[in-house]
Amino acid sequence: MDRKRLAWALVALGVALAALSALADPLAIGEGGGIGYKQVTGMVVGGALIAAGVVLLVIARRSAGWQSTEL
Repeated sequence: MDRKRLAWALVALGVALAALSALADPLAIGEGGGIGYKQVTGMVVGGALIAAGVVLLVIARRSAGWQSTEL
């Protein structure tokens, strides 16, 4: 898997994890009663995966000499 695909996979996984964590209670998969520590952890890890994916995209773009509009 090349860097660009890995980067997009990390971003997609991070978005899915963060969204699932944030929407756990409305989707009836959470414990209810507000946002718990498991949801916060999922959102933080999701955000970290998104950030890692974006960093890999920027690195890949710079090393390949892409134009700024080709992300």
